[in-house]
Amino acid sequence: MGGSWVDEPGQSGRKILRAFDIKTGKAVWELPEAGPARSWGGAISTPWRGDFREDSGALAAADAASGKLLWRYQTNQNWKASP
Repeated sequence: MGGSWVDEPGQSGRKILRAFDIKTGKAVWELPEAGPARSWGGAISTPWRGDFREDSGALAAADAASGKLLWRYQTNQNWKASP
C-alpha cells in the first residue's frame, strides 16, 4: 500500500468484488464481501470464476459471468495477499 488512510467518521469500510464489461467499461455485476474491509487480500480472475479472500477470514469464489457466489470456505485467517 505504501501509505496510510483514515476512516470517514461514522462510516465503516466495505469491499465489493465487481465485474466490468471490457467493451463498455460498465459494471456488469457486484458482490459485496463480508468483513470490516481492513485486509489487503485481493482477487484473481479467470474466464470462468473469480477467487477472492474476504475480511471475514473466508476464501470464496464467484461465477465470472453472473457474479453468483459459488462457494465460501471459512479459514479464520487475516489475509495479507491475493489468492
